[in-house]
Amino acid sequence: MDNIIKDNNKKKQKLAIVIPAYKAKFLSETLDSIASQTDKRFFVYIGDDNSPEGISKIVSRYKGKFDYVYHRFENNIGRKNLVAQWERCIDMTQGEDWIWLFSDDDYMDPTCIESFYREIDKNNKIELIRFNVNIVDEKSSIKKECIFPSFVTSTYLFKNKLTGKISVFAVEYIFSRDVYNRLGGFQYFDLAWGSDTATWVKFGEKGIITIPSSRVYWRKSEENITGQSETNEGYLRKFRASNSFLLWSRDYWKSRNVNYDFFIDSIFIRRLHEITSFVPYILCIDSAQTYWGNNKIRRFFLIAVFHLYQLASKFKLTKR
Repeated sequence: MDNIIKDNNKKKQKLAIVIPAYKAKFLSETLDSIASQTDKRFFVYIGDDNSPEGISKIVSRYKGKFDYVYHRFENNIGRKNLVAQWERCIDMTQGEDWIWLFSDDDYMDPTCIESFYREIDKNNKIELIRFNVNIVDEKSSIKKECIFPSFVTSTYLFKNKLTGKISVFAVEYIFSRDVYNRLGGFQYFDLAWGSDTATWVKFGEKGIITIPSSRVYWRKSEENITGQSETNEGYLRKFRASNSFLLWSRDYWKSRNVNYDFFIDSIFIRRLHEITSFVPYILCIDSAQTYWGNNKIRRFFLIAVFHLYQLASKFKLTKR
């Protein structure tokens, strides 16, 4: 089969739904939810990351159900650089005004596209729109709801995500092509760990609108990075990526004349405390080098505060 499959006889749409595909297990459910949309004003782009799981056979079943382009890439890059896979899939698009980066194991309410167009018709200045999210398991049973106010700032998103008050996913957001091009696309971190949060923070400078009437369903399973079994190296890789995200955050907010250094340092201390529950202390300290750099005074200060934090945590547990 040719590695490009097209089903695109209709006129150009304003919205591109982009699916970087690798896993086949839930892909049919994803595509079923797209085929069930009450508003068909969208075009789907499916970028197969050289998957061994027969993605093309699944996609071919949807010919005539919605307009799409399918492309199988000759090399897999998602394992090494997931953000690069996202971006080369977006490069498949054909100039649509809005882009929705979706995934191969999540799904959406039938009214999502209809609700999206209703929102942009009444608000032509916004650049980032999101849906509320239901977290589901492998059997699509709802485990948790993630509800935002109707309008939030990027500051709200940043601080509440880092303190664990909200969850942030890639699939809940639709962004304008203009903001994507103007701000340099997705923010890169290893494993894309924090890439979605950082990207929505910078894309959301004009504010973030939430569409309350339709939901996206994000699946937590052993198939995705969040649900995978962990090893020492896996924990440390995510920890290093998290530290890179925190360093980016310091620079980002300083460039906007906002000093969040104390807040960000406190998040680093908490994350260092959490990882030492799973990984030997010396390995964690070595991996923290990306955060404090070569500044010996800063290193000494952060380690000292970390030990005080650990003592305080043990004291609280003892009192209970």
